[in-house]
Amino acid sequence: MNEQDVDRDDFTAEIQSICQVKVEEFTALGYESVKVRDIWRCAKWLTRGTNRLYALVDAILSMRIDQFMNFQMANAYRGMLDENDEEHNESNKPMV
Repeated sequence: MNEQDVDRDDFTAEIQSICQVKVEEFTALGYESVKVRDIWRCAKWLTRGTNRLYALVDAILSMRIDQFMNFQMANAYRGMLDENDEEHNESNKPMV
């Protein structure tokens, strides 16, 4: 890890508050079912391949509703909208 890379866990509270701002923005636009965890997952997807805090914050603050909806649609097709669904996770394991 170089100087500019960060451990995102060190900034969890701050990042969650930024995600909450984006949730409120999308709610004001009429998308009332958006949750903080959905914004967080989309931001991680948008910044895949980088571990820089500024990139994550930028992804959250500049996220457009079309980017978010594309992410949600892609995950819906993959059946990944609920990460906590253990049955789903077990059924997607490759058979050996």
